[in-house]
Amino acid sequence: MKKAAIDEKPSPELQERSRIARFNHMLGVKVAMARDIAGLSQDELAKMVGVSRVQITNIENGISGTPVHRLVEIARALGVKPARLLP
Repeated sequence: MKKAAIDEKPSPELQERSRIARFNHMLGVKVAMARDIAGLSQDELAKMVGVSRVQITNIENGISGTPVHRLVEIARALGVKPARLLP
């Protein structure tokens, strides 16, 4: 088995996973900030959107992304345009 060199460029698959992880992280930061500004708890936001508090937690922590329709619902509940939540 060939060892990867430290300065070797990551595979395209690894680069894509990294881009997605960064996107999800920044999306989560923006959702959490907007939620705080709106004065809502994760539980309150979850109920408004129709998802579990764990799902909101996972989005805010960048553990999972969210489909576009759910992002629109979150934005509506927070009183912001969906584009404001995008990284």
